[in-house]
Amino acid sequence: MPQIDLSGGVQSHNFVLYWARISEVAGHAWSPRMPHRLRRYLSETACKLERMSLRRARVLIVAAVWMAAVLPAAAQSVVLDTDGISLPHLGSVLQQAYQLPLLIDAKSTASKRQEALAIEKARLRGVIADFGYLDGDIIEEHQAGKIVLRPKLGDLYRVTSVELKGIRQSELEREVVDRLAAIIEEFVGQPATTFVAETFTRRILQTVSAEDFAHAQGYKTEWVRKGTGMVSAVIGVDLGPRSRFGSVQFSGALRMQSELQRLVPFQPGERYSASRVEELRRNLEALQTVKSVNIAIGKDQDGLLPIDVRIREAPANLEALRHTDPIDVGSGLVAMAGLLLVQVGTQAGIVRSRLRPLIWVTTASLFVFAVLATLRLASFLA
Repeated sequence: MPQIDLSGGVQSHNFVLYWARISEVAGHAWSPRMPHRLRRYLSETACKLERMSLRRARVLIVAAVWMAAVLPAAAQSVVLDTDGISLPHLGSVLQQAYQLPLLIDAKSTASKRQEALAIEKARLRGVIADFGYLDGDIIEEHQAGKIVLRPKLGDLYRVTSVELKGIRQSELEREVVDRLAAIIEEFVGQPATTFVAETFTRRILQTVSAEDFAHAQGYKTEWVRKGTGMVSAVIGVDLGPRSRFGSVQFSGALRMQSELQRLVPFQPGERYSASRVEELRRNLEALQTVKSVNIAIGKDQDGLLPIDVRIREAPANLEALRHTDPIDVGSGLVAMAGLLLVQVGTQAGIVRSRLRPLIWVTTASLFVFAVLATLRLASFLA
């Protein structure tokens, strides 16, 4: 009779249970030749394994019931559905801005969930309004145990008029007023989007700050509804006090301090003008020894604007020293040849009076070479 190892763990028990069940299914009775102790052991093992399987099943059932009980209703999914939006770009922006899954978790209470949902809906409405759909809304729907948020755009609003709040026409030059009128004319008819408002506000500030008002500031644009799909843009501008030029301070230009002040096209106390500042920039950038120019306008000091100019000098141009000139080369060669001939003649015993013309030519050549070299070096260091 083959020997069966019953000393193992679960693996041996599983084998015995499997063998016993197969025997029962096949209709075979326990072999009468099988020892009574072995048959008893097989029966007890089968019963233990059945009880073990039942305990495991009960544990799994209890765990599933516990998870279903403790997971709050907040765990139900909240999704943002942007498939119905006709603008794919706006749908992508809304999906990227959607942050509700980061604001709630399984431990959030019902009140906190509702608060987070209200905040998220208000934020998404703001994103829609930034694209010109000022009546846009987020519709909340409950479907199959989950919450679906669906954006509703509404009408696209356009600008019908522009009001510059904080600017009096009498404070500006006629040329500035005409340029503002041209900008406003371009503004009318544009979509009432945040991008359009920021673009035209920036242009308006650049225009009014070009003359007299260097530190003019703008505020957020307000949309005033004038009807269905029509708004008036109210742009707040703070001109601040009139500005005048102060002193100009240069830094970073060690070799050019003496000549930089001559390039300044204005005097302290004159009316501020952005065009004069740009003229100063062009004058400085025209210098071959200047690599870059950075001009910063300081804050008001007794009604004057200090101008801070930072200059980055260009590296030294060694090509100016390497450049050869026929006169330089000729004088140098003549001087070297003369010195050599004078030395040879002296060693040969030639009378010095006969060498005097050669000495004069050599001396003149050395003088010319030295003068030209000095001028080139001075030009390089200037």
